[in-house]
Amino acid sequence: KRNSWVLRLTDRAQFQLSSQALALYLPLTLARRSYGSRSTAKIFQETGMAHLLAISGLHIGLIYGIILVLVRWLGRLSNRFLEHPRFYEISQLISLTGIWLYLLLIGMPTPASRAVFMLSLLVAGRLLGQVHQPLYALFATAFFFIFLNPAVIYEVSFQLSFIAVLFILWFLPLYPQAHEKDSILKRLVKYGLISIAITTAVMLGTWPVVASIFGRLSMETFWLNLVMVLLLGLFVLPSCLLALLASALSLGNPPFGFLENSIFALTELVVQGWFSVLEFLHQWGNWASFPLTLDWGPPQFILYYTIILGLGKMLTNRFRKTD
Repeated sequence: KRNSWVLRLTDRAQFQLSSQALALYLPLTLARRSYGSRSTAKIFQETGMAHLLAISGLHIGLIYGIILVLVRWLGRLSNRFLEHPRFYEISQLISLTGIWLYLLLIGMPTPASRAVFMLSLLVAGRLLGQVHQPLYALFATAFFFIFLNPAVIYEVSFQLSFIAVLFILWFLPLYPQAHEKDSILKRLVKYGLISIAITTAVMLGTWPVVASIFGRLSMETFWLNLVMVLLLGLFVLPSCLLALLASALSLGNPPFGFLENSIFALTELVVQGWFSVLEFLHQWGNWASFPLTLDWGPPQFILYYTIILGLGKMLTNRFRKTD
């Protein structure tokens, strides 16, 4: 039944979108590849942005946030629901249920499954009033998937996703914190600094693996992540999910509905604009990518990560004392 729904949703998207837009829409919504526009995928591979087209922790976090905001907005329309003492807990449970249903729809790809499992641990810990420690959830998720399949530890996607999240969480105390009392300008500055800090942490953790496997080091990836991830979260993913929802609600009807056509037309403009930004930035900054092959063995990797994580621990401890 799930395969039938996915095929029907894919067919409707093929009817509504151009080949280039379809090559972006299908991976972002249904975790399916479209081979109609190979040049589009090539740009993402050359720039190191291919991870944006794979539903993983970034997408799951954004989708969960979108569902949570929507549920809480709908909840505020009813005073009875809004005044319920468990309003925030219920909204998180509804959002988490939505994420699991979405995971089942896209066929439970491994990166997305890891992200949903970790998110579930975090949400469960918060709802149960336990100490909120994301690193515990990260290691529990990693050990769970290694227990299910020990060979997963050799997969590049597992290594990169685990290291990226580890470094994001390891340097978490150093990130600026946005407060409700902050002005809009101050919030924007803080969010910009947080994006730079997260991107720096990810690059610091993943570059040895990328250089040793792909033989390339790209500083272009740094600023592309700052721009492309922001646009993905603000415009691209919400419009794609809205088109998916409109398409799902229209199943069984001819694909000529005004609402569905309008939403897909908007999605076409958004994803095409997103890709145009990537092409422009790549033409301007492709000089920052150069070949670099690391011939490191396990001792060198262990030494590097021990030093970097040790320095990070010293910085976070110093920051806490200063704070």
